[in-house]
Amino acid sequence: VLWCQGVDLNRNFDVNFGGHGSSDFSCSEIYSGPNAFSENESHGIAKYLSSYRHQLLAYFSLHSYGQMWLTPLSYTRKKVSDRSHHLGVAEFATKSIKSQTGHKYTYGPATSLMCE
Repeated sequence: VLWCQGVDLNRNFDVNFGGHGSSDFSCSEIYSGPNAFSENESHGIAKYLSSYRHQLLAYFSLHSYGQMWLTPLSYTRKKVSDRSHHLGVAEFATKSIKSQTGHKYTYGPATSLMCE
């Protein structure tokens, strides 16, 4: 009997849920879960951010595992209209991280950094 548990929280949101780059196999590292927001963590983040949606200027979720600052969009190669702004913020942030910690982060859309 195969029994695995765990959901990749990055893939448990409603944007492109279950699309390319995710899996419906529960033993996969990219398992998106049974449905969007099925996990307490993703549900809580969405609920919290939604309650402040008219006050937020930006939201960053830093993933230090791969030392990458990912910019929109991560599920398609389509470029967002304010791409240069996102890249400028990412460049500034990653340079600041390096100057403070010595850790080098790459930045850009996941489709550019991880899929080429």
